[in-house]
Amino acid sequence: MKIIRFMTVAALVAAFTVVAVPYAANASGTWAGTQVDNSALVSWSAGSVGFTTSDTASFLVDELINLQVTNNGATALTVWPGQTNRPLAYDVQNAGNSTIDIRVEAFGDASLFVTNVEIWADDGDGTFDSTLDTNVGASPFDTLSIAVDTVYTYFIVADVPTPATTANTPDTYDLLVTAYRSSAPIPDTSGDPFDANTVQQVMADDGGTYGTDADYDGRDSAQAVYNLVWADLTLTKSFSVIDTDNPFNANQHAIPGATVRYTLHVLNSGTAAATAVTINDGTPLGTVWGAVVNATQGTVTATNPIIWGINSLAGGSSADLVFDVTITP
Repeated sequence: MKIIRFMTVAALVAAFTVVAVPYAANASGTWAGTQVDNSALVSWSAGSVGFTTSDTASFLVDELINLQVTNNGATALTVWPGQTNRPLAYDVQNAGNSTIDIRVEAFGDASLFVTNVEIWADDGDGTFDSTLDTNVGASPFDTLSIAVDTVYTYFIVADVPTPATTANTPDTYDLLVTAYRSSAPIPDTSGDPFDANTVQQVMADDGGTYGTDADYDGRDSAQAVYNLVWADLTLTKSFSVIDTDNPFNANQHAIPGATVRYTLHVLNSGTAAATAVTINDGTPLGTVWGAVVNATQGTVTATNPIIWGINSLAGGSSADLVFDVTITP
């Protein structure tokens, strides 16, 4: 308890008073720096003479430093190679009892596939829009005067190159926000609880996701990730000779009149479906068209040349088309 005592010998209008600087209502209560005076009065008589005396205890309300950083929406964002300006969203709230400055920093993991990482400040609607929001550049970024109970939204915005480096997915990003004043972090000065004449700073934040962000250190952080998905198709073509009509061709040589059976193998080695897949294959010179033998997925809409369409080929899956041609007799 912080106490200043002084004695007065005067008739007091009230036996109990609180004198406070006006402040706006907020979640953390009385505004930092408010002086609270608590006076008590005693009166008595001695013979025919009346007496009064009083005592007043006064203190200044200390400053509560309590930054809260949370994800705005999902903690993971799906991205594709070639996309630009993909945002991870974070909300920053001043849950203390005074206006403070903040420093906003973005920290990614060691090996990243995204590029051109920047911090953007939201225009107030909570949705990233490169025509309305403010690009504040690379980390770190200082902004001034976040009022009590105010929530600001910040975006970590990045591009996904083509092709993307897929060795390290997902990419993790922490937004770290630090309470600042006069271009320096606000220190914890709450060592002397009996210092009634000084507004001290008391840290109330919880430790966040960033590695060195601890409880009650004037910082907070939240984490979100870029989840890279991609479709990567490879096409392999193989053949075999089928000649059952000629007894002299037991070894199935590619001679006139023999059938050549082709197999087209399409593999999606990515993590997401490839859509609107179209494979074209013309009848080779020196052969005549035969027939489609089998298609494991999709539809053959034309032959000679072949047009083979697959609406969706899932990541990690494959499809085969088998067809025959005859070597021109």
